[in-house]
Formats: sequence, structure tokens, C-alpha cells
Amino acid sequence: MKRRLADLFVGNFWAAFLALLLVKLGLVVNNIWGTEGFEPPQRLLPKTLLFLGWDVVGALIAAGVVWLACVPLVVWLKGRFTTALSVPVQMTHGLLASVSLFTTVFVGGPLNKQAIDAGILEQAGEVKDWLPAVWESVRDFASPGPLAFMGFVMLLAGLAVPFGPRVIRAAGRRGKRVGLAALAAAVVVTLGLLPWLQDGYFWGFRMKTYDMEYSPTVELAWSYVKPVLRSFEAKRSVQGDEFRFDTSSPTRTATLPAQVPAAHPARTNVLLVIMESVGEEYLDRPENPMPYLSSLRSRPGVASLDSHYTSWALTTTAIFSLLCAELPYPTPRTITLINPAIPCKSLSEALHDAGYFTAFVTSQDFAFDRLMRFIRHRKFDLLWDMYTMPGADLAWKGRWGLDDRVTVKNVLELASERRPMPFFLVYGMFAGHHPYVALPEHSEYDPDEEGGREKAYLRALAVADQRVKDLLEGFERLGLLDDTLVVIVSDHGEGQGRRAGRNVYDVVVRVPALVMGPQLPRQNLRIRATTSHIDLAPTILGLLGLEPPCTMKGRDLTRPSQERVALFGGRPPKFQLGLADGNWKFILEDFERTILYDLSNDPEEADDVAHDHPDMVERYRLLLEDFAVHSENLLERYADILTASGCRP
Repeated sequence: MKRRLADLFVGNFWAAFLALLLVKLGLVVNNIWGTEGFEPPQRLLPKTLLFLGWDVVGALIAAGVVWLACVPLVVWLKGRFTTALSVPVQMTHGLLASVSLFTTVFVGGPLNKQAIDAGILEQAGEVKDWLPAVWESVRDFASPGPLAFMGFVMLLAGLAVPFGPRVIRAAGRRGKRVGLAALAAAVVVTLGLLPWLQDGYFWGFRMKTYDMEYSPTVELAWSYVKPVLRSFEAKRSVQGDEFRFDTSSPTRTATLPAQVPAAHPARTNVLLVIMESVGEEYLDRPENPMPYLSSLRSRPGVASLDSHYTSWALTTTAIFSLLCAELPYPTPRTITLINPAIPCKSLSEALHDAGYFTAFVTSQDFAFDRLMRFIRHRKFDLLWDMYTMPGADLAWKGRWGLDDRVTVKNVLELASERRPMPFFLVYGMFAGHHPYVALPEHSEYDPDEEGGREKAYLRALAVADQRVKDLLEGFERLGLLDDTLVVIVSDHGEGQGRRAGRNVYDVVVRVPALVMGPQLPRQNLRIRATTSHIDLAPTILGLLGLEPPCTMKGRDLTRPSQERVALFGGRPPKFQLGLADGNWKFILEDFERTILYDLSNDPEEADDVAHDHPDMVERYRLLLEDFAVHSENLLERYADILTASGCRP
């Protein structure tokens, strides 16, 4: 009996791990052969062992669940039918793991609580049937290719149950010891080393794993366990209102007049252009690579936000803040992993409800950072990316996106269609994304060439500038420019390796932003106040004569407001939160080190003056710590806190 029970556990662990191993192999093959790959094979393959990551724990969870479920039957049947009991269970686990290969990246794995909740929130009225929500999480990928892969994984997982114990017994005592040592080493890497390596550097080699180290089994279990654990943390200290964090400046108390003065609210079309990785710093240089964008900022009828900050050095998080005017989650994990169906009322939802045709057209991939999990709930009438856009199948594609000329053409065609309602078009750009290959004639820079990376980046910015010009000149030819409110902004800047990583220095978080349209007075406006991504959606609605939803946390710049700080964060290897407050820039690193810069005297952020202003440093530190607690609590429990706030209709 003991041997039967041991074989039951070993066989199920073997089957579960094999299924997860095949899933990760599928991801690696897809990455190498597909145009959407993260890295070239020579950089990817040496670290593929890290992709197993939590799969060791996932296999232990799967084997343990099956073992506990089957033990009573095994005892009752006196050890008979052990294999027959566990084979179908492991085939089901193989199905779950392989489906997650296709769906976790896009919309969340099947049975995942977040994915089901997302489907439920799309249903009107009282939800009595959860099956549509479950189907919603997998239906887009029930195609022949994925189904064939799922069947293959299920077959091997089923075969592994009876053969696993035999292989281990055949290995002998020495083989078992080696196997146990390898398993122990894998667990040590998973639980100990991986968190330090996945987004950092090891002996000069970048170890970023793009979340491929996560196990679909662990993620599934965690999606249900985490809300329970968080419920015990709900009473953590949150300063003030649980729903609305106070971003008022702790050092400046003045009331600002309307930053977009003499605006004339009018219902027009709206075009939102989200550039990729364009830092404000590069537009201030003598060798400005974006002369057209700079010329726009000096035109009459244009408001340029000269001290504008992204909310995070990550595209998906920036898009979340741009659309929902909501502060981001205070870690590098995006809203698409935390709460993709968050019921904040976005700009697209507000305009859709006001009678606008809404579309999001991007040269990039909606699967990146699982952006589709968030975008699909924002009432866009049309969603096109680098794979679904008309003409994309014949167009040149880089590793991270599609030729922007194709996207501009499609945006202009959408704008030219005569509809009985105005339109809201979002154009997400690709040019500017690392490794800065924006056209088919471009080649990747040589990392050993001095200045090669920056030359390639400036070249990509010049392409981005041309695409902005093509787009606006196209609107002018169509006779739409005078009837369209145009907002141009970058998701975040580009550090160019400066101080290593996606940090929160101005080169990364300070970005160009401008507004132009018939709503603005015929004068050139240079807005010096500190602004943030969360201010743009309410300002757009204000210019259209629409009341911003109460879920939006930013300011309508057409109205008087208090002085505020801009909050932002970066990515590993160092975890940084930061704020901009007029000429002051404060950084909190790993919740320990504090850094303060006086940008008026030190625009290069080279001289830390924290020791000269201890009172200011303490106030800023407390503000960022409160923001981290507040935002984490809010975004995970948004629906409940929103309802309690009285804001939810």
C-alpha cells in the first residue's frame, strides 16, 4: 500500500511537471519562431531554465491535490486502480496548463478568478450562470493550433503517470539521489535566487524573464488564495479617504488658475496619440530629433505641458493611467495582472456613453503585458493591433511592432469614414521601442559600438516624428484637423542605460505632452505646472464640455485647482517610487534610501540634497509610503471601495 501511495504521488508530480515543461517549451519556441519575440535566441536560450521557475512548486501543488483527493479511494480499493484514478486528473491538469499557454498571456487562464470576474462584470444584471464567463476566458483561443497542442500535452501527461515511477525505479538509488538533488536545487532557484535575477543583472547578463517563470498552476491557485489573505490586510493603515488619495503638494499650498485658460468647450472628434519611449529631455537638445513635434508646441492654439510626467516607466501602466486617470499599482506588476476588469470609468467608456465611436489602433501587440485583459473592458468599438489590423499580414514587422506607416494609414481611413457621431481614436505608436528598429531598412545597433545605442534611438525618434507629421497632415487633407481635439503624449521616456534600468529619473519619467484643437484660444500656451498622465483624461472631457466621472483622480486643467505632485514608479533591479513637486524631485529607493534633487539648480539630478532638507524629505517619504499602501489596497479591492465611496452608480 505504501508503495502504491508513493507511486501515486511520484507519477502525478512527474506528469504535472512534464505538462508544465511542455508549456514553457511552447513559449520558447513561439518566442524564437514568432515575430513577437522578446529577445533573439542567443540571449534567450541561456536563461530558459529560469522559465521553469515556479513550475516546480506548481507541479508539487498539482501532485499534492491529486494525491489527497485519491488517497481515500486508493485505501478503499486496497491500492487497485491507482493509475486509472490519476490519469484523467493529470490529463485535465495538462489541459489547464496548455490552455494557459495561450490564454494567460492574453486574457487570463481558464478558471482563473480574475478572468472569470472579468467575464462576469461584462454581464448585465444579476449573474446566475458563470459558464459564459468561464468560456469568455478561453474562447478566443479554441482554434486548431492551440487545440492540437493541448491534446499533445494531455496525452503525454496521461502517459507520464504510469511510466514516471518506473523510470525513477529504473534509475536506482544513485539516480534517485541525483533527481532529488536536482529538484531541491530547482526549488532553491525558484524561491531564493529567481526574485533577485528575473529583472536584474547577473555577471553583466540581463536576466529578465518576462513573467515566463510564473506557473499557470500557481497563478491559478494564487488568484483564489490572494483575495482571502488580502481580506485580513484590509484594515491596514490608509491615510484619509480609501478611494481618493490626496496628491496635494505638501510644500506648496497655492490655488492654481485654470492651466488651459479661456477654453471653449465644444463637442468634436478626439485623437489621442500615444508615442513610444519619447523622453522630454531629447526634445530640449540642440540636435532635436523631433523638429515637427517641437514646431507644434510653438504654434498658436496649442497648449504644451512642459513639466509632464508619466505614471510609470511601463507602457501598459501608462495606458491605464491615461485612460482611467487613476494612480497605478505601486509595484512593477501591472493592472492587467492585478485587476484587469477594474470598474474605473475610462475615457473611452465616458466618450462611448456620450455617443462617440471609439477605437484603439496600435502598431504593437495587445498581448504584450496582457494589455488586452484591460482594454477589452473599456467600451472600444474597434480594437486593432499589429496582427489584426487591415494590411498587417503583408506589412513589415519588427520584434515589438508593425510598420507605423500601415497604422497611420488605417487611422486616417477610420477618421475619414462618415458617421453620424464623432469619433475617439487612440493611436499607439511602435517607433521608439527598443531596440529602435522602426523601419525595415534599419538594423539593430551594435552594443559594442560607442554611442551606437543612442544613435539608433535618435533615428527611431526621427521616424516617430515623421509619423506624427504624416498623421496630422493627413487629418488636414481630410478637412478634419479643425474639428478634432488632438492630444499627443508619450507613454514614458527612455533611459538609454543611464543609471541602469527603468528608473524614475527625468530622462525616463518626464515626457512631452501637448493639446491642440478648436477648444483652445488662438495663442501659444506653455503650462509650467507639474502635470501627470492622470490629468489628461479629465482635461479632454472638460474641453469637450463633459463632466469627468467621479472615478477619475486627475485634474481638469481647464478649471482652477490646488498645487499637486506627480507620482510615478520604475522597474527593477532597483525598486523606486518618486514624485515631482515643482522644482523638487524626490525618490524613495527600496523604501529605505531617500534622494532629493533641486531641479532648478540641478537639472541633471546629480547632487542629492536630502541631507539639507530633512523635514521636506520626511514629508515626501511619508507621502510615498502612504501612496504605496493606498494604491495597493484600492486597486485590489476597487469594486468594494468604489461602492462604499458612493461614486459607483
